[in-house]
Amino acid sequence: MNSKSISVTLSLVLGTSALFVIPANAQEDGDDALAEIIVTAQRREQSIQDTPVSTTAFSPERLDELGINDPVNMMDFVPNAMVSSGTGRGSEVAQFSIRGVNEARISPVLDPGVAIYIDDVYYGRPQVGFLQFVDTERVEVLRGPQGTLFGKNSTGGAVRYITQKPDLDGNNGYVDVTVGDYDRINVKGAFNAVLSDTTAVRVSAASLERDGYVKRLADNVDLGNQDARAFQAQLRYVPSDRLTVDVRADFSVSSDNNGAVKLIDYYNFNTTTDLPNPGGPPNPGSPSASAIAAWNNQWGGTAMEYAAEIPDSLYEVAGTGLLPFTDNESTGLSVDITYDISDQTSLRSITGYR
Repeated sequence: MNSKSISVTLSLVLGTSALFVIPANAQEDGDDALAEIIVTAQRREQSIQDTPVSTTAFSPERLDELGINDPVNMMDFVPNAMVSSGTGRGSEVAQFSIRGVNEARISPVLDPGVAIYIDDVYYGRPQVGFLQFVDTERVEVLRGPQGTLFGKNSTGGAVRYITQKPDLDGNNGYVDVTVGDYDRINVKGAFNAVLSDTTAVRVSAASLERDGYVKRLADNVDLGNQDARAFQAQLRYVPSDRLTVDVRADFSVSSDNNGAVKLIDYYNFNTTTDLPNPGGPPNPGSPSASAIAAWNNQWGGTAMEYAAEIPDSLYEVAGTGLLPFTDNESTGLSVDITYDISDQTSLRSITGYR
């Protein structure tokens, strides 16, 4: 299965204050002072206590502390929100739901109910595999309608990814390696280089690999594997105190077998109430001929095709159909220009292609 999404966005924003962002971490004036969390949920810097929007913000330190690597893990810590695939299969199209608002059907002509933004460029058809937190400065989850500031498709809310920008203060970088069960090897890294007093670049990349964790007994295939690569490069040009130009390019690829789907029970399979039709299986508790025909009419040729036995283990399936798979790739380009007209007013232009 191949899936691509392309969108072109051009926006011009005039605000009443500068739109520069700072990490959503706690700032304390004293040992006994209450922590102040700064967010940009209304496209300007505000204390979260003064922002009339239900917001959950994660700094990079908090993401690392909680062991959050993708939006699926993150939503475990966000009230009234969840993310999954629209088909229930692994890393296909990501379906975000906030306060019960979502679009359950996946179609090129249907838009989601929760808007996803990467550096304020709208991501119309996000893939779970492409939303890994690679070199991320901050993530904000805004609950409730956000149409005034974020446009359509944000009836349920909006999720904003803000990546780390190039730093003019000096060269730096990092490498993060994670190993785990099922031959899991995740490698993430970034390097920041200063080219001149006004120009800096930042390059980041990630490789995420893991074998499947549910075995299909028919052919010993491991379902639920992960194989993703991500790369992004950014350039920041600051010719004056008032003008900032950010240019960003990213590319991601992902290949998997659509995750692991465990069939718990056929209709009346594990009971003695299923009465076989004439010519059907004679033993009580086994599905009738009509039940088998109806099931395979729906699922024949897939991994959930009828098998004679359903394994008790949640980590084993007995499907004998065609092995599903998904190959995806995503490319993005954006130019973000901010000009400070005065200390209180900024003009910002965002041009994006995805």
